Amino acid sequence: MKDLTTPMNQEIDLEKAETMKCEECDSSLFTISYLIKKISAIMSPLGQESLAPIQVYTCKSCGEIPSVFLKELD
Repeated sequence: MKDLTTPMNQEIDLEKAETMKCEECDSSLFTISYLIKKISAIMSPLGQESLAPIQVYTCKSCGEIPSVFLKELD
């Protein structure tokens, strides 16, 4: 496998990186999904209710969102 170069010119060997797996079904395939947060008019800098899409990864097999992503949203 070819090494990737980071912006700091450090090489990363992806063969040594851990493959993330779904906590529910053990699948290693994920797809991009979006959580939608509703922002109240009081909290919004525009003074109007608005929606904020947040990109997350969901398991392609069972649809679960890995807990590591949900922790960042709480």
